[in-house]
Amino acid sequence: MNTYFSNIPVNIGRQIELDLARGLAVVFMVFVHVQEYFLSPKAYTSFSPEIIDILGEVPAAPVFMFLLGVGINYSNKTAPAQLFRRGIMLVLVGYLLSILRGVVPYTILWFKSGNSEMLNNAVSNLLFIDILQFAGLALLFFGLVIYYKINHVILIALGLLFALINQQLCPIQFESKIPAALSGLIWGSSKISFFPFLTWIFYPIAGYVWGWYQIRSLNKSIFYLYCFGTALLIMLAGLLYKPQIINLNDYSDFYYYHHHLPENIVFTSFVLVWIYILYHLSKVLPNKALTFINRWSRNVTSIYLAQWIIIGWLILFIKSQDLSFTQCLLLSSATFFASDLIATYHNRLMRNRPKQTR
Repeated sequence: MNTYFSNIPVNIGRQIELDLARGLAVVFMVFVHVQEYFLSPKAYTSFSPEIIDILGEVPAAPVFMFLLGVGINYSNKTAPAQLFRRGIMLVLVGYLLSILRGVVPYTILWFKSGNSEMLNNAVSNLLFIDILQFAGLALLFFGLVIYYKINHVILIALGLLFALINQQLCPIQFESKIPAALSGLIWGSSKISFFPFLTWIFYPIAGYVWGWYQIRSLNKSIFYLYCFGTALLIMLAGLLYKPQIINLNDYSDFYYYHHHLPENIVFTSFVLVWIYILYHLSKVLPNKALTFINRWSRNVTSIYLAQWIIIGWLILFIKSQDLSFTQCLLLSSATFFASDLIATYHNRLMRNRPKQTR
């Protein structure tokens, strides 16, 4: 192609820094989810819970979604039909998870207490638009991208267009649950839409385009350095343009999950800065630590599913928003440890199951 990029992929195989980013993202997700459910509001008198909240925001979901796009460049299962099947499966698994983590435990609480609020929580959980539904829609989108051979320029233009459309649609809000659940798949039309397509597709698109060049880069260190410098400048410019982005935690969850183009750009720039940092960190971390984080990266979906089911069922035994920060930290650690064990055991079973023969 030129002196900087090859015509064919050269950075093949596992990329340690990307595994680090993905593995840490799922750790941050587990800790922030436990904190959201069980930490007492009184505990926010210290800065420690704020640190968990910050780690559970930009270094978590935006990183995870960016890497979803990057991963398509590394996958050998990118035929449109394969992406369509995986996308539909993820959407269905997302709703199944909602039943297991929310509908069932809240229904049990409703039967035990007779509190109608528990029944309302059960119904709301069924209709949540969460990260798995979005990931499924993103794979369906990339199935179309590959089927129609959409080039990078048009793809970037689509990402910007989606962000602008999203900003126009977000003021349209629904109180009724069914319309909110359907429209919430597309834009943030209610509080039950946590990962609407138009808000979050920016990150997989950015990751897909960046990953296309990353996998072909003849000098990954130089490529990362240029990306770091450019991203840092864009991030600082974005924060100067809209300083309140840096005070993300002062806003509600609604603001975080339904942000707009300036946040898309700043958060994506942070992802590139973060990957650059992890690229150099990967060179000094002990092999034992890299082995653990690599496993978390490989098992990220299974860990994500397990932690939500554990958290969902813990509400039967632990009162919501009643723990101190120390208690919450211990519970988060135990939840992640259990999720990691379950995911490792599940994936071992899947690898060892007999292959079907025709």
